[in-house]
Parts: sequence; structure tokens; C-alpha cells
Amino acid sequence: MSALPPVATSVAVQTGTQIGANADNQAIADAYDSVPYQSKPFAQSAPEQLAVMATLFGLTPPDFRNARVLELGCSAGGNLIPLAAKYPGVKAVGLDISKVEIEHGQEVIKKAGINNCELKALDIVKAQAEIKGQFDYIICHGVFSWVPEPVRHAILDVIRDHLSPTGVAYVSYNVYPGWKTREVIREMMMFHANGRATPAEKLQQAKAILEYTKNLSAEQSTYGKLLRDEAAQVGRAEDYYLYHEYLEIENNPMYFRDFISLAGARKLAYLGEAGLSDMAPQRLGKEVHDTLGMLSGGNILATEQYMDFFTNRTFRQTLLVHEAQTAKINRGLSPQSMRAFAVSTTLFPDPEFKPMAGQLPLAQYKDNFGRSLGVNSALSLALIKVLVEAKPGSMAFGKMVQKLKATVAGLAANSDEAINDAIGMELMNLLVQNVIKLSLEETVTPAISAQPKAYRLALAQAELGQNWATNLLHQPVSISPAHRSVLALLDGTRDQAALQAELLAQLKDGRLTANRGQERITAEPELAQLSRQFCAQALHDLQQMMVLVA
Repeated sequence: MSALPPVATSVAVQTGTQIGANADNQAIADAYDSVPYQSKPFAQSAPEQLAVMATLFGLTPPDFRNARVLELGCSAGGNLIPLAAKYPGVKAVGLDISKVEIEHGQEVIKKAGINNCELKALDIVKAQAEIKGQFDYIICHGVFSWVPEPVRHAILDVIRDHLSPTGVAYVSYNVYPGWKTREVIREMMMFHANGRATPAEKLQQAKAILEYTKNLSAEQSTYGKLLRDEAAQVGRAEDYYLYHEYLEIENNPMYFRDFISLAGARKLAYLGEAGLSDMAPQRLGKEVHDTLGMLSGGNILATEQYMDFFTNRTFRQTLLVHEAQTAKINRGLSPQSMRAFAVSTTLFPDPEFKPMAGQLPLAQYKDNFGRSLGVNSALSLALIKVLVEAKPGSMAFGKMVQKLKATVAGLAANSDEAINDAIGMELMNLLVQNVIKLSLEETVTPAISAQPKAYRLALAQAELGQNWATNLLHQPVSISPAHRSVLALLDGTRDQAALQAELLAQLKDGRLTANRGQERITAEPELAQLSRQFCAQALHDLQQMMVLVA
């Protein structure tokens, strides 16, 4: 495979030395080589999201559009490559111990024509001294709990030594007390799969004991119910996740307090979690909120640890900054805090809700997790409607204010400050409930152009035959084989007539098939009509998936 273009020398990894892994770390590498982890984008770890949280808490983080980004344990680059593809000013470096994963990522980089992202197969412990320069954002997702202690220490050492003065680091990890029950499931699976030679055999036996546990009916104790519920949840996971989360050599949950102690020993300070709703005790109800305030005495670290106890939390996505930044952190949010952001939502109207005249709620919405949100005021309803209309894009605060002034009766009669504060308060309430997302740049849903063009990374992924693609929101979206056929054609050189003609050719020669019941459709006039219909539908679907560009 041809060598990748080097990134800027200030953020390069020296390539003159062969870096190897010790026996323990090599065993981890072998596991990922034999059962590759599906490497996908994870929006919570994106530099823009880290910058959002830093800005929300009063800091001035580096510009994520021109940032130097390091990912430790980058797998095949599914979370890192999109940053380089979307932002040419980004300089991205990814390290992972799996040579198989790195080679797959390098193939995607080459296919997409990306020259500002470098992936290296390196053991973090051995490579620590080889990492040169500072990085504005350091990401370590799905690694910290799944590596031996020396690697965990090396990860935090790299953050200490290579995070820029105003930079933000993201580290995800499993936590107690929630993982106490899951450890029982993990140990049961490992015990039952013990001695099996291949990953496939281990997975088969692990799933067999899970299925048996799920179907236990005689045990009515609290422990029995917990065990069955956890086994049922774990049993729904995909094989690659099941293998690396529950059958991996290492899985080391810890209490939040202990993670913060490790970070603090390196003069790294707690900024917050990647999502505000994960650190908002008010979402647990007023009584819990007040109790937490009394127990913790206003100490944010104590509050977070108590929240883990009260919610049985299993997983954290913690943001760290240098200790010198601590004095600047202000977590006292206000309606004014919302003005710096663009806002998006995944809410949609509840089709089963029927409003009752003179009764609340005025409307009801649902999100992608099946949760319902009742809307009790005219301003709330108008605000949510505006955000829903902007889906899947986002809307800047100022533009939102102008739209609401024009639609909410009597709103424009108030002062601009009062209007901004009222809308800011509504947004704060929605943010705490985790039904909106803040961004530092507005994203407009691209129109379907005369010669439709796909985001270059999504195009490359379609050409490589993936059943999912990365969209412009740093999210993975599922792609059916038929949609993939259209997506792979969207290089900006074909108009819709040419796209329809290519789809018709694929239907005629069997690369795509259309059936009526069990019978394949072969009549050309009917295939031509299907090509026109599906082309229009596929372009609309891909537009809503945010994989088209203007």
C-alpha cells in the first residue's frame, strides 16, 4: 500500500522506528485483528461537541475546523477520518494496535482522496515517546476500560503531555456501580466459553448461556430479575460488540472518583461530560436534585459520583482540560448561554396524540428513543415546530428568534432582551432533557442539485460496498443495497436523467432486481418507470440522511 502523505511536522508521529507491542498488548491486537470492531463515527466525541461543552462552560476552545486532532485507539479511523474529510484545515492523527484495522482505514483514506489524516499501527505504551507536538483535541473512545493498567496510564500521560493549553480531551470508560451486574454476565460468559479456540466458538457458547439465562423463569428474586434483564439487553448486541465488550481479555470498570484521581495526579481537571444531560441532576426530579446539592455541598465531583450511585450509571464520556483552565470554568448556565449556538432536534410529532380543547398538553412529540415530550405553552410549541422544520439540519439562535417573532402572537411586543431570554430558557429545558443538540455552526440541509453530489467520504464508502455511510453530522446512517447503488453514482457528473438511465441498466443486467411478489420484473417500460420513481425517492432519502452536498 502506498505511503500516506505526512501531516504537518508539528503534529507528526515519527516513522523511522518500528514500534511493537508486548505480549499482553499483542493479545489484544490479535483479538481485534481476528474480530474487527466496526469503526464508526461517534458524534459525542467529535471536536465540535467538545468545543460546544467548553464554550458552554465559559472556556475558549481551539477552532475545531482547523484543529490538530489525535485519536488513541482509532480502530479503522471511522471516528477520525470524517473530521479530516469534512474540514480540510484539520490535521488528524490516529493510533491503534490493530494492523488489520489500520490498513482498512488507510484504504478508505486513499479511496476518498483525503490527505490530512494519518493512521498508524502502534502500541500506545511503546509509541508514547514517538508522538510529537501538541493537539487541540485528543479522543480516546472505547479504549480506556479495555486495556491493561500500563496502557491506561499511558493514555492519560499522552493527554497530559500533548494536549494544547486550551485543548479538550475526551475519554470514555465503563463505570461502577452500573457495571457490577454486568460483570456477573461477563464472567458467566467467559467461564462458559473457556477453552474454546476460535472467536466464533467463544461467541457461540457465550450466546448460548445468555439465551439460557434470559429464559430462566423459576428465579423470582431481585437478583434473578436483574440477571435476566441484563442478559436480555446484552443478547441484543451485535457479535463484534459482544466479543470485545464481554469476552475481551481486559475490561476494567472503575468508579468516577478513581478516574478523576488518576487524571488529577497528572494535573488534568474535570470539565464535564460530553453531553449536558448526563450531568444535569434536575432531570432526576426536584427531590433528587435538592438531595444531591445537600450531600455534595456544591462540589461538582461529589455530585457526579452521587449521580452514578443514584442512577446505576454504567458508562461515562468525560472531558478533561489542563488544571490551569479550572479557574475559568463556569458551569452556572443561564438563558444567555444559548445565544452562541445553532440548535437541532430529532423530535417528531406523535402520530397517536389527539389534543383536547382547553387541556394540556397542546401537542406531544417523540424522539428516536421512543420517549414522549408533552408541550404545554405556545412558545414551546412554536420553537419545537421551527426546529422540526429545520431537520435534519440546525438553526442559528438569531434566525430562530426572527422566525418565532413572526409566528408567536404577541412575542414581538416584548423587548429583544426579554425575547432572547424566554427562548434561551426554553432551549435550556430542552437541552437538559436531551431532546436538542447544540452546535457552533449552522447546518443547512443541502438541496438536491441538478447534478447531485455526495459527501466524498460517503461516496467512497458506497464504492467500497459498505452497508452504512458517514453523514455530514458525524453520524453513521444505514444504506440499503439499492440506495448504495445510487449513492455510488453521485460524483456530481450526472444529472437525474443520467442517474435514471444507469439504474435502468443495472435493473436490466441483474445488478439490481425488482420483484412483484415472487416474480422478477423484466419488462423495460415498467423498469424504466421504476428507475424514475426510485431515483427520486433515493435522492430524497439521501438528502434527509445528510450525505448530499450543495
